[in-house]
Amino acid sequence: MVASLVLYWPVGGAHYRINSHARLAEHVAYVEQYGLDGVVALVTAEGKTFNQDPRGGIWASVIRREPAFAQEYARRDVAQYTAVVAGIRRNLFDRDTAPGADPEELLRLDLPALVVPGHDKSHATSAARFLEECLPRAEYWDMPVEGQTEQTVPPRLMEFVNRWPA
Repeated sequence: MVASLVLYWPVGGAHYRINSHARLAEHVAYVEQYGLDGVVALVTAEGKTFNQDPRGGIWASVIRREPAFAQEYARRDVAQYTAVVAGIRRNLFDRDTAPGADPEELLRLDLPALVVPGHDKSHATSAARFLEECLPRAEYWDMPVEGQTEQTVPPRLMEFVNRWPA
């Protein structure tokens, strides 16, 4: 079986980085004002994900689904927790390209990859181009978002996936 990647509208870009930093700062401000038990209360009451309300933080979905996790989370030391969030902000959202693995790590991946660009404030075309550049076996589908339709996308995805049978 040959593993392959389809990277459809990868996140990244300057707006994405800036917005991610702002959202994490909003979460930290909420933690500093209401504590981690306040975060659990907010997430439990409102049920919103981090995308819907940054005050709940990046673990909001887990807090909502896993009561044992929520209890343990609420007991964490606030100063230690905010230091962890600062590290996540600094290390995960550290560039204006796709977040995550460093270019050197991506250059070592020997997997076929289809990169499909987005074009909005969370899915910058530059993020897709970054992955095209760093993944040695990447295919970049140079199709503008307006051309990514129900008629064009499924055949292109199937053509790519079918080249790498199980």
